[in-house]
Amino acid sequence: MATGSLELHRRCTPVVDTEYDDKTDAPVVMIAEALADVTGKEIAELPPLHDYIDCGALNQLFEASEKLTGDVVLSFTVEQWNVFVRSDGVVRICDGTDLNEPEPVFEA
Repeated sequence: MATGSLELHRRCTPVVDTEYDDKTDAPVVMIAEALADVTGKEIAELPPLHDYIDCGALNQLFEASEKLTGDVVLSFTVEQWNVFVRSDGVVRICDGTDLNEPEPVFEA
């Protein structure tokens, strides 16, 4: 792996890939929408994201991502779902109950 590159592996099956636009969308909004898509529920029916992660800190981190050097990937779990958020705006949700051989989640 080259200096400055990022490779993150996961063992769960990707279910949703989406992107947020850091000028119009907050990452937590896109995460909530993606989780709603995955679960087939309305956002209001989902468990509150702040039970799993500090939503304000997540938004601040990724709003400032253009000031960071290198790539940033944040991952956390909401119920059975593994959530990955990348500093370039990509959000991936994987099913943590559907394991497979480790493969890259993100390569930069």
